[in-house]
Amino acid sequence: MYNLLKYLFLWMLTVGMYGMAAGQAIPDSVMRRYASAKTDKDKLYQLTDYLDNLNGDTFFVQKSAVLVSFLKSVNDDRNRDFIQLIINDQLAKRGNYVTSLASTLEITNRAEQQKDTTKILAAYRKLGNAYYYAGDKVNEHVYNIKAMLIAKEINDVVSLSGIANNISASYAEQKSPDSALMYGRMGLDYARRSGDIRSLSMITGTIAEVFIADNQYDSALIYARESLGYGDAKNVLGNVWTLNAISQVFLKTNYCDSANYYAHKAIEIAAELGFKDQLQSAYETL
Repeated sequence: MYNLLKYLFLWMLTVGMYGMAAGQAIPDSVMRRYASAKTDKDKLYQLTDYLDNLNGDTFFVQKSAVLVSFLKSVNDDRNRDFIQLIINDQLAKRGNYVTSLASTLEITNRAEQQKDTTKILAAYRKLGNAYYYAGDKVNEHVYNIKAMLIAKEINDVVSLSGIANNISASYAEQKSPDSALMYGRMGLDYARRSGDIRSLSMITGTIAEVFIADNQYDSALIYARESLGYGDAKNVLGNVWTLNAISQVFLKTNYCDSANYYAHKAIEIAAELGFKDQLQSAYETL
């Protein structure tokens, strides 16, 4: 009870300093779950679950900044780094990859010095993403492979699925369908082994992109619809990618009305959340 009261008191101070001024505050329920968590891992789970629910929130950056400030106030430096990595990932996806890279590289260096394997894995994955959005294919691939090696060592099948997904998507964009499909199938195998809905939603959407790159539109549509069928509301960016993929299938097969319909659905989400590359992709379809 003492620890719970201590964290709630610190939370009130944090909100007063950071939250109220911006009109954003950490929900009481999140604070209670964080304070009552028995381990650092459990605390991080509660925080990442909260951030997952913010993925579709236009005030994601502001609300997550309040969370970082709170973690700083209670000297939870390790979890603060993990949360900052998630924020950096969102910044990269919204086009601010310079800030994302600078912060992620700083956390990566710290994790390597601390020899914190879990944090190093998370940092390498986010660096791969940041370099992808920055258009640096070489470093993107380097850090994805580094992350994959660590994930294999600790048998983290969810991470392995996500990493294979990213490598597959990159190869698809580079018009290398054989390599893209190899990593896509690898990612799907890991996702099925994990049973994780988000992983399944993401990798099936990416495989759809791979089949589009290889002009196999019937197969692409099957996987795209499977991706959306998982109904993962937290996979906001992945859903936008898949909507754009379906739009591309219909465009390539001369069903222009359907292509425009799915492009507009992608635009609606991408514009609201600032996903610039997917917004551009959808407009190019129209």
